[in-house]
Amino acid sequence: MTPRIDLLHPREMDEADARAWSALQGGVEAFSNPLLSPQFARAVGAVRDDARVAIWRDGGQAAGFLPFHRRPGAFARPIGAPFSDLQALVGAPDAAIRGGDLFQAAGLRALKVNGLIDPFGVLTAGSQSEALSHRIVLNGGADAYLRQVRAQSRNGAKNFKRYSERLVQNIGDLRLSAPDADPRALERLLGWKSAQLRSTGLHDFLAVNWIKSLLNHLFETHQQGFEGLMMNLYAGDRHVAGQFGVRLGGHFHPWIGAMDPALRAYSPGVVFQWQAVQAMPSVNLKIYELGVGEDHWKRMFSLAALPVRTGLVTASGPAGRANAARARICEWPPGRMQTISRLRRRLDHIAAAELTLAGRARGVISALANYEKRNAARHAGAAGDKA
Repeated sequence: MTPRIDLLHPREMDEADARAWSALQGGVEAFSNPLLSPQFARAVGAVRDDARVAIWRDGGQAAGFLPFHRRPGAFARPIGAPFSDLQALVGAPDAAIRGGDLFQAAGLRALKVNGLIDPFGVLTAGSQSEALSHRIVLNGGADAYLRQVRAQSRNGAKNFKRYSERLVQNIGDLRLSAPDADPRALERLLGWKSAQLRSTGLHDFLAVNWIKSLLNHLFETHQQGFEGLMMNLYAGDRHVAGQFGVRLGGHFHPWIGAMDPALRAYSPGVVFQWQAVQAMPSVNLKIYELGVGEDHWKRMFSLAALPVRTGLVTASGPAGRANAARARICEWPPGRMQTISRLRRRLDHIAAAELTLAGRARGVISALANYEKRNAARHAGAAGDKA
């Protein structure tokens, strides 16, 4: 029987399809992330008119779900970008889904990915490279996990102890609030993050209206094991650091991590992460995502990683091959072209967040104007890491 592909806005998806999606997600461990859930797609759909879900049906049964944003030129971005750190076509292991055919039926030429989970090799067409998404996975208790972290990074463990003691001595006793439902704490956390982005010359995506609406919506969402989750570290009565993201059951994916900039010398972000691992059992968390990248704190806390792919997924046929060829041309080699590659990624990040030409233009102008500031901050950070 010929498969059928339906293309819907998330708000048009009925409960039968949402249940089928959740069942497929629950049947494959690699798909357990909350960003791959129908709840997240619907949350994004509540604030974005360009949200879509392509549903692959075999014999009338839903066998695969691909959520995305349809952008001009038959180009697609993952649902919720730039917050969609992980993406997937959620399907059954035995479903004979052809990614190229699904793209053609959905009217897509290409999909930009930065953390594609594809355990069954459905979305292989295009130009992609391999990466690792770091994570904390508690198979035993938190104490046992942190003993492994100490063994892996003795300097990191010593720094945590030193910074914790200084915070207690100079600010107050440490307390982790998880979950923290205080809207004032969320406002502070977002304010710190915006200030950090601006101070380093990055685009303040938190100022975009649809992103503000999405975060506020998720902060108030509590349904079917899916909810916004904020965890904050306090020293005495002072809020010093925290993270906000979404959870589905025991799987947490944070986005916004920030600290009180006045306390930078205490490295409250590292102290927070250590405390957050200790608190995972008390808030029924088993997996805590740290994301793609080689930041030193990710390497310190991560004892596991999920293979992902980054780049471009394309449709079958000449149009898809042409997009893949253009993507390969734009993959600048290391060396002198690294700065151009960084700028290109920054512009792509702006394009994901800003939906209007005016917004993109402001973002591009700001990115170019702040390039030197960002470069100086990067070099200062590298010098600090060496110290």
